[in-house]
Amino acid sequence: MEHGLQAIALLERAQEGLWLGQTYWAIGINYAFMGDFERAHEAYGRAHTLGEIRGDIRLQTYTDWSRGRLWAMQGDWEEAIAVCQRSLERSRDRFNTIMATGMLGLAYLVHGAPAQGVPRVESASQQFSQIGYWPLVSWFYAWMSEALRLHREYDKARDIATQALDIGSKAKNPYGMAYAQRVLGQVAQASGALTEAHTRLGEALETFTAIQSRFDVGCTYLALAELAHAQGNRDAATAHANNAYALFMALKIPRYVERTQQFASQCGLVLSNADILHG
Repeated sequence: MEHGLQAIALLERAQEGLWLGQTYWAIGINYAFMGDFERAHEAYGRAHTLGEIRGDIRLQTYTDWSRGRLWAMQGDWEEAIAVCQRSLERSRDRFNTIMATGMLGLAYLVHGAPAQGVPRVESASQQFSQIGYWPLVSWFYAWMSEALRLHREYDKARDIATQALDIGSKAKNPYGMAYAQRVLGQVAQASGALTEAHTRLGEALETFTAIQSRFDVGCTYLALAELAHAQGNRDAATAHANNAYALFMALKIPRYVERTQQFASQCGLVLSNADILHG
C-alpha cells in the first residue's frame, strides 16, 4: 500500500493516466485483501472512471471482476454477478476472460447456486493450471471448497481444500493456504475431529494475521468461536466471538456483524461494544 500510494502521487504529478488507473486497480486489490472494503470500492471506482475517460476497455473489465469479487465477499451477489458478467462480455484478453469467468462462478457460489458456480470456478482453475498461474488456482480451489462445505458436501470440500493447500504451499501463496486451512478446520469440526479442527483453524488465523488480511482474520475468529462452543468452552467462544465482532464493526461489514450477533444470541454469549481488536 505504501508503494502504491507513492506511485499515485508521482503519477498524478506526471499526469500519467494509463498507469495511474492501473495503480488504483492494484491498490484496490490490496485494500480488498486487507478487509478495507470502503477504500477498495473507492480505488476500483477511480480506476474504472479513468478507464472510461481514456476509453480503456481493458482497465474497465479488470476493475469489474475485481469489484465483483468484493461484492461477493460482502454478500451482495446480485451486484457481483452483474459486474462479473459485464466484464466477461467486454473482455479483451484471455487472462481477463478466465478471471471474469471464475469470479462470476464465485458470485454464483455466494448466491447459493453451485450448479452455476462450480463449473465456472473449475473452468478458471483448469485454465490457470494450464498456463501455470498457481496462486490463482489455489485461490479458486479454496473458494470452491468453502462453497462445497456450506452445502454439506464435506468429502468433496476436504479434497478440494487439500489440493488448494498443496498448490498454495508449492506456489508459496499464504492466502490460498490459510483459506484452505480454515475450510479444512471447519470440515474437521463437522466430522467430529475437534482437535484437528482447532489445529487447522489456529494455523489459518496465524497466517491471515501475518498477511494482514483482517476480514479473513475476523471470519477465522468466528469459526474458532463456533468450535469453542461445540467443545463447551464458553469463555473461549465469547473471546473469539468478540474478536470477530470488533473486527467486523471496525471494517464496517454489516452482514458479518449481524452474523456474529446471531451466533452470540443463539449461544447466549455477550458481545462487547469494543471497536478494536483485543487478543
